[in-house]
Amino acid sequence: MGRSAQPGIERRREILRILQSRNSVSISELSLQLGISQSSIRRDLEVLERKEAIMRAARGTVVARKPPLRFLFARAGPASKHTDGPHIRIGRYAAQLVSPEETIFVNHGPATLELVRELVRRSMPVTVITSSLAIACELWGQELVRTLLVGGQLPGGRVEVSGSVACHSLQILAANVAFIACDGASSVRGIGFDDAERGQMAASMLANAGRKCVLADATRLGRIARFSLPPTAEIDLVITDASVPRLHLRQLVEASVDVRVVDGRADSNGCVRSAESGVDLLARESSGTAPAAPDYLLEQQDPRALIGAGAS
Repeated sequence: MGRSAQPGIERRREILRILQSRNSVSISELSLQLGISQSSIRRDLEVLERKEAIMRAARGTVVARKPPLRFLFARAGPASKHTDGPHIRIGRYAAQLVSPEETIFVNHGPATLELVRELVRRSMPVTVITSSLAIACELWGQELVRTLLVGGQLPGGRVEVSGSVACHSLQILAANVAFIACDGASSVRGIGFDDAERGQMAASMLANAGRKCVLADATRLGRIARFSLPPTAEIDLVITDASVPRLHLRQLVEASVDVRVVDGRADSNGCVRSAESGVDLLARESSGTAPAAPDYLLEQQDPRALIGAGAS
């Protein structure tokens, strides 16, 4: 290794030593302590962040990545800038529904994970109550986000706590809004889960939230999962994506469920800004003011064929 690379390596080692003793420090403090410019500090931090030695919180604070528990799927890195995945679009749109200083319930799922990432990107001061270790790991060290991880049993191979202790913990808590990722959503059977314990946790969150919001991509709508919660009439909002089969969308609309269809458009920062109500989308397509839905979205499907089909 060339001699010119040594100063940078030594600086980064010194940054890590500082963080080991102080846990968090600002860029300006590092610049002053090491006697180099803030731009040089930022370049060093970018190297350390790529190596996952640190993570950066809001307002220029740098936080050492100390938790021994890691989830390879919990941090998307550069891929998080994509706006192609339905769960990413749904999660980013849902984050717009959160106001500063609110408390939210969030269970485990790809859309809810993206929701909390978007809150961090927005530097939103909120309290997140979650049953997901992956989401708690994502929020670790974020000074503007207060995280409450519900305690309970952790079944082998899972990343979400459950059980009677966890449900009791949720019963004594309250939130302004619950964001629930589900395995199925039907106008007949309500929202559902393939695992009863996950369903019980979601039911506890919904029961103690002022507003109830379900995040379900198009593959979930119309699907009847094994464990069903109360009817969708008790849900305030369902957020889905534009590939939702129109039969299932129409069934939810006719059941008076408020459905928002995220169209995927994003601004320069990757924030999804636009969604259309299910009522308006169906009306525009039927009147001819919007392109007709593709044939595969109009096909009649037997809901029984969807039971147990490929939820994750």
